[in-house]
Amino acid sequence: MEGEKGYTELVKVLNSQECIKELITSEKISIADEFRIMNLILTCYPRSAELFSHRRWLIQHAAKIGDCDIKTLCKLELTVAAKTADQYYSNYISWSHRCWILCTYLANYQEILLSELQDTALWLQMHVSDSNVYYYRQQLLTLLVQLKRFLLANIPVNNEEKKNLCHQEMEFVNESCLVKESTDLTFGPNRQIHFAKEYKIFINFMISTLDNI
Repeated sequence: MEGEKGYTELVKVLNSQECIKELITSEKISIADEFRIMNLILTCYPRSAELFSHRRWLIQHAAKIGDCDIKTLCKLELTVAAKTADQYYSNYISWSHRCWILCTYLANYQEILLSELQDTALWLQMHVSDSNVYYYRQQLLTLLVQLKRFLLANIPVNNEEKKNLCHQEMEFVNESCLVKESTDLTFGPNRQIHFAKEYKIFINFMISTLDNI
């Protein structure tokens, strides 16, 4: 009964979102206050596609009206998405939202991409059978390779530097014992090894592509 009641309350919240959007657009409700309310609701429903969709609308609206520093807002949103990923195992909705933030607003910020690569390294080691973190790191590596310059130094990035980054990622996968190049499954179940091998195939493809440019 409690679960049904909670679901009913969620439906009520979601049905009111169009009204809330009108109130936000007319500046009757602040974007910051709405984010605080959404953060609270997410603690109960960390895998709600509707809630994350509403958050994307809030971010887009904030960017459109210039209500805040969009970079800072998106960095905070990455933290929220990371918490919901911790709260619900294999939270595809949360990881997809995280990818959207990166690709839409943070794709050119090298320091954030590198920070995310570092932060999710530990997360991957703790959740080795979650395919979402492999896909997320794949997106991070793709965005880093696509950068035309390292923004911190404001100098062009050559292919050798990009290949070094890919080789470092390959070493991380191997050193973390996520892949064993034999039939020995000592380091984890089939599921874990399958995802790691798929990720290695992607890294090798990236390296091969850079070699041919």
